[in-house]
Amino acid sequence: MPRLTVVGAREMWGEWFAVARMKPALGPTHKFDSFVTALEAAKHGAGMVLGSRPLADAALREGSLVTLSGFTLSSGAGHYLTAPSGAHLSPAEEAVRRWFATVFGVPISR
Repeated sequence: MPRLTVVGAREMWGEWFAVARMKPALGPTHKFDSFVTALEAAKHGAGMVLGSRPLADAALREGSLVTLSGFTLSSGAGHYLTAPSGAHLSPAEEAVRRWFATVFGVPISR
């Protein structure tokens, strides 16, 4: 099955094969310009994709994607929402901050 990757993103297939204790598979790799397009391609049977669970969970729940193994990778990389120290957040900024905390299940800190 082809591996689907995202141009410019950190390539994690090698790490996945290492965690799974498997020899990296040979075969085609299709590159996409965003994770969203790679995910859509996977939903339509173009291949397999490694993705962030918060971004893939809905497709897994609805059955348009399936997990191919029980192996999960953890990453120290992430996205951060920041503001200058002591800054007063507008109601809209505070709403975004709370939304991030809810969606990603992280505590709100200041």
